[in-house]
Amino acid sequence: MTIFQLECFCALADSLNFTQTANAMFITQPALSRAISSLEQELQLTLLQRTTHSVTLTPAGKIFSSECHKMLKEFQRGSERARSAQAGQIGSVRIGFQRDNFETYIVDFVNLFRRSHTDITLELLPLSVNELNNALQEKMADAVISGGPPATESIRSLMIANLPECVALPLDHPLANNDILDMRDLKNEKFIAMARSISCSGFESIIQKSLAAGFEAQIVAQVDLLPTLMTMVACGQGISILHRDMLPRSNGRIAFVPLRSVSYFRRWLMWDINNDNPCLQPLIALGRKWQDDLEYPVE
Repeated sequence: MTIFQLECFCALADSLNFTQTANAMFITQPALSRAISSLEQELQLTLLQRTTHSVTLTPAGKIFSSECHKMLKEFQRGSERARSAQAGQIGSVRIGFQRDNFETYIVDFVNLFRRSHTDITLELLPLSVNELNNALQEKMADAVISGGPPATESIRSLMIANLPECVALPLDHPLANNDILDMRDLKNEKFIAMARSISCSGFESIIQKSLAAGFEAQIVAQVDLLPTLMTMVACGQGISILHRDMLPRSNGRIAFVPLRSVSYFRRWLMWDINNDNPCLQPLIALGRKWQDDLEYPVE
């Protein structure tokens, strides 16, 4: 049984006229007759009663006509959904993100994608830093949001976070009421940093900033979790460098003072160009628009 046979029968069942049906389908009348006869033979049913002057549906033909129309509608719907899937309009996409942080721009990015592409299921994968670095190569995720550099030449990236960094201080710190600070103002301070194994870029950033200001930062504690770092700062154990997006999470317990020579906390949406998931393309398109609309544009 073929789609062509079903289309021929449905059209003929509607018109009950071989000549009209053949003309409407742009085929010859003998070709239409062969399609109907072969369908009846395959089903072992008589679907039509033919006389010299008329064509009528048999009881079996009436039932099959109703079912045949349903089958063709389902076939058309299935074909359309398959084409949509091939075009990346239907399907699923997996995004990996660092499980130890809560970063609001990720929430905004993901929610915008879901609102814009309601037929694409977006799966979020909370990953450790090491898992995040390997997720694309090991095909754990279609894309990741990461602060690290691309691991291979096939990785492409778009910036989706470019947030100014601030000095995070206890509320009673002598520098907490300043409108702005230079890195050299922190020469005699004790720093708390994310452990190098957790955030190498964050740890090294403090070191590099201090060296550029003419001193080497005194790091008195390295922690594995950001809430731990913020708790220690709030309790007066030291200061740190955090991006402005962390301010709401401090619940007013930490002072955030901008650095004069502003540096930026940056995160990228990253993917492998060899990934053939068509639903990745709408995600990339959103990433491009998101990068163009950043509050602090990419320099």
